Amino acid sequence: METACRAPIPYWDSGLDHDMQDPTMSILWSPQFFGNGDGDVTTGPFRNMRTILGTPIVRNYGTGQNFMKFNLTIVRAFL
Repeated sequence: METACRAPIPYWDSGLDHDMQDPTMSILWSPQFFGNGDGDVTTGPFRNMRTILGTPIVRNYGTGQNFMKFNLTIVRAFL
């Protein structure tokens, strides 16, 4: 896939952060990497990005929704 896209595809094992008391405190959600993981993205390299509707990117990692419960239909929709 990386060869076809001619770009590296980052891998993140979300299971490593799954058992954290506050997963939004993972180094991944720091300003050095993806920016905050709770609410509007206000830190990191994506802080000024907007959706196609002109709204800020919103992340709610670690808010009780099970990140691992994606079904195949949802995954295919993103591909």
